[in-house]
Amino acid sequence: MLSALNRSAHSPLLSSSLYDSQESRDALAGRKRTSPTLLEPVAPTAHQSLPLGQSQLAMTCIILCGGKSKRMGRSKAFLPFKGTSLVENMMDRMQELFAEVLLVSNNSEDFEHLSPHVVRDIIPNRGPLVGILSGLLVAQHQHCFVMPCDMPLVSEENVRSIAAAKQQASAVLYSCQDLREPLLGVYSRELIDSIEEAIFNGRDGMADFLDTISIAEVNFPCTALRSSQLP
Repeated sequence: MLSALNRSAHSPLLSSSLYDSQESRDALAGRKRTSPTLLEPVAPTAHQSLPLGQSQLAMTCIILCGGKSKRMGRSKAFLPFKGTSLVENMMDRMQELFAEVLLVSNNSEDFEHLSPHVVRDIIPNRGPLVGILSGLLVAQHQHCFVMPCDMPLVSEENVRSIAAAKQQASAVLYSCQDLREPLLGVYSRELIDSIEEAIFNGRDGMADFLDTISIAEVNFPCTALRSSQLP
């Protein structure tokens, strides 16, 4: 099992001392809200121009598996889907698409039998922003495609269109009309310091954090998002 603290070859020193309770840091002040750049789905770039299914993206895929559901008593990652489980279906598909796939969870021991690339949330029970940080810290690629384990119907075309826009902003997200999906899109490792600062200062909500960084949104029909997320 990988730890978000033990792959130092791929992660920077935590200069914010986020995990040292004796360190203090001035609170961030006056961060301005930013407006997203709206993009239409685009064709893959030249280096991604092979037909669907024939080229692997030189990126890390971070699959957020969360923790145990209070209602179900276990992670929804193991709900049945197409003869297997949600997380196994997602992992198999994403391993064909991406050069590296990481599973991130509060309960990493539940996933060790599926993959050697399992990352425990660096701070437990603090929400998806901490999960994203945990994956970014150990990712081997500069750009990481983040997705939850319960969107098994997101298409390869959707993924490639978002990935093709990875240079447009620090985060490139799936959207439809006024609906932004913060857990489906590309996050750059250059955001590590900003995420650490946000968490350190207690501003670890996804919406609040996204208001402080540069974002591009790739617009798709809303039916694609609604039909892909399971309850």
